[in-house]
Amino acid sequence: MCQISKSIGSNFFERETRSVRIKGYVTSMGLEEEFWVILKELAEDQGMSVGLLLAVLYGEYMQSGCASNFASFLRVSCVEVVRGQRLVPERIE
Repeated sequence: MCQISKSIGSNFFERETRSVRIKGYVTSMGLEEEFWVILKELAEDQGMSVGLLLAVLYGEYMQSGCASNFASFLRVSCVEVVRGQRLVPERIE
């Protein structure tokens, strides 16, 4: 039997809600802690704040038309970045 959950801290499963400003609107977004960590690292790699990164990703989300909601889009994007299956540009302009 798979024992993955035994090696993961219980706090990684807890949803953390943060207020973010996207396109001038303040909204609350709930993601598990590990996704916030990945988004922070990605933002730092891109030389921007998490808020700005979320605004850029929201623009991509709106153009994609394939995600059921923005939080799901962020989770899948984080997984894809971690898996290395998507090329992350050196810097988002």
